Amino acid sequence: MSTDDPTPPVADDDFPEFAEPPRHRPPAEPKKPEKKPAADDPQAQVDDVIARLRRERAERERP
Repeated sequence: MSTDDPTPPVADDDFPEFAEPPRHRPPAEPKKPEKKPAADDPQAQVDDVIARLRRERAERERP
């Protein structure tokens, strides 16, 4: 096994000053805050009614 290149192989960490900087993942995009439903949103109205009914039932079931 003869090669024409007499230089020995060089390990990646032999010359750390010439090494490429580590490649980091780009920063994750900030999560957008969830929209709070507007009071006139139909789903918000349904949620309000359900919450009110649950409160009323809990008050009735208390001794």
